[in-house]
Amino acid sequence: MKKVLGKGISALIPEEEMRKEEIVFIPVDRIKFSPHQVRKKFDEKLIKELSDSIKEKGIIQPVVVERKDDFFELIAGERRVRAAKLAGMKEIPAVVKQSLSEREKAEISLIENLQRENLNPYEVALGLKKLIDEFGLTQDEVARRVGKSRSSVANFLRILTYPEYIVEVLKSGEITEGHARALMMIKDERLRRYVLRRIIKEKLSVREVEEIGRSSVKEKGKRRKKEDIFLKDIEKKLQKKFGTKVEIKGNYKRGKIVFHYFSEEELNRILEFFK
Repeated sequence: MKKVLGKGISALIPEEEMRKEEIVFIPVDRIKFSPHQVRKKFDEKLIKELSDSIKEKGIIQPVVVERKDDFFELIAGERRVRAAKLAGMKEIPAVVKQSLSEREKAEISLIENLQRENLNPYEVALGLKKLIDEFGLTQDEVARRVGKSRSSVANFLRILTYPEYIVEVLKSGEITEGHARALMMIKDERLRRYVLRRIIKEKLSVREVEEIGRSSVKEKGKRRKKEDIFLKDIEKKLQKKFGTKVEIKGNYKRGKIVFHYFSEEELNRILEFFK
């Protein structure tokens, strides 16, 4: 298994301790999912692949649960439980814990998700915020517990302040956390939305978005209006498309587009685009 973090579940439940504890088989239908699960949507295709693997090889690593009165609360391993149900298994191997605090269960659940599958950045942010808000941890403490740098934790938490239209494409995986951070450098809302559309359509890199963001910041103190950045960008695209110099004169509301040509042949070539 590829380790995503510097610390993992072993930081909270050492492997030695798991070996010492008895692994028992418990009924799948007596397992209730954890309220600390930050992942709200599961990739059905991946669950099916895991289910097929379980049918062939069984469950290699037990899930972690806490015994309640007449059921078991799942702490780590929701994907395995879902896949086991899909595979038609009646029982599943589990390490049964007792007397874990709510904070410990939330930490284990979050680390489990971070290690085993790629949570989207928004889900990571929600999990980290839960540790801070509900259990009183500082950002430094959270960083140590989940094996991330403090700056990384701060960047994830900042996602929760982003506009909804950016959060939605982050959740869908259409842009990365780096793209979102670069977009937030752009203070002009219209320009930011325009660049977001370009990221999705043209697959702009994070570096390209950062460059647009830096340009927008530089223009802030100059006489040229911020909207000129948007118009200049359109000029470049038109020049590339038509293969000649193109000027946009005006603003968002009114203006004119000037096509330059230097021969009859060039004029005819431009006119062909409009037929």
